[in-house]
Amino acid sequence: MNLSALAVRTGAAAGRLLHTIADAPVPPEMRVFTLLNRAYETEVVIALVRLGVPDALADGPRTAPDIAASVDADPDALLRLLRVAESLHLVRRAGTAYRLAPMGRALRDSAAAAPAAPYARYAHNPATRAAWSRLAEAVRAGRSQFEAANGSTTWQWFTDHPESEREFTAAMRALCDYNGPELAALYPWPEGATICDVGGGIGTLISHVLATDPSLRGVVVDQAGPIGEAPEFLAGRGVRDRVLLEVRDFFAPLDVRADVYVLKDILHDWDDERAIAILRSVRDAMRVDDRLVLVEFLQNPDRAHPLVPMVDLTMLTQTDGGRQRSPAEFDRLFAAADLHRTALYEGALHSLIEATPG
Repeated sequence: MNLSALAVRTGAAAGRLLHTIADAPVPPEMRVFTLLNRAYETEVVIALVRLGVPDALADGPRTAPDIAASVDADPDALLRLLRVAESLHLVRRAGTAYRLAPMGRALRDSAAAAPAAPYARYAHNPATRAAWSRLAEAVRAGRSQFEAANGSTTWQWFTDHPESEREFTAAMRALCDYNGPELAALYPWPEGATICDVGGGIGTLISHVLATDPSLRGVVVDQAGPIGEAPEFLAGRGVRDRVLLEVRDFFAPLDVRADVYVLKDILHDWDDERAIAILRSVRDAMRVDDRLVLVEFLQNPDRAHPLVPMVDLTMLTQTDGGRQRSPAEFDRLFAAADLHRTALYEGALHSLIEATPG
């Protein structure tokens, strides 16, 4: 088990322990107050990231006035923020100086393969949070309220607000880098195969897959924006010469030859009708011996994951019909697209679901 998989499993176990502690004999109203205050604790984390405090402390302890000068903040207000950050175990104090605690170090933008800082920026930007604020309305209506909150769908919002799109893509890339090595090691990629990552962004996942076997080659299919960034990224990963880049829309005919087609965190963005349309597009490009591999968070009703139900609510609030699905629900989508499930590989967070034609 690699370190990212171990971290996810350890975090899940810690979450279960915290829930057990929460059930200890503490007055229920006090537990509710604590739960409600977590929203404000999150604001502290977001403020630290947006101010750049974790990176300002990356080289060692500094006083509040010194930190304030480097991040262009009011010294007294920053000290007040740091006091709460200390109570949340994000920083530690020695005399008048503050240094990063382990959780604080995870918030550095420079932290290798750590998705916390980019995810904080995306998950708590105003548009994302505005949609979350209408969760009750989404539950009543059974559909996302992102458009009601922001005036457009999520994808149109990203088109109209490039900074929000950059925050989203940075978060997704960081998360993919975090557990990419585990995902690449989880599946038996055929020797000498060509792997096509449909909706693969700049090639984050394919870079991890190709690192497992020098005989593998890759194709990355996505919109012009991420494909334009892909050559430099893939060159930095040392795999540019093994990857073909294709600008395409996954709702259009795919027309790309490969042995294995990958869809990572694509179907969970869409309702069943559009998910089936994506699957059919891939199916039409497949030969009889080709494989499709979905990389998804499984919503298993018999064995609930400590994180997936919250991801599912994220899909409810942020996407137009998206959801996390169970293996049986994926089977129904496969059947509608002339595919059938042939294998399931469960990871610490994501699972890989293999399907073949017919």
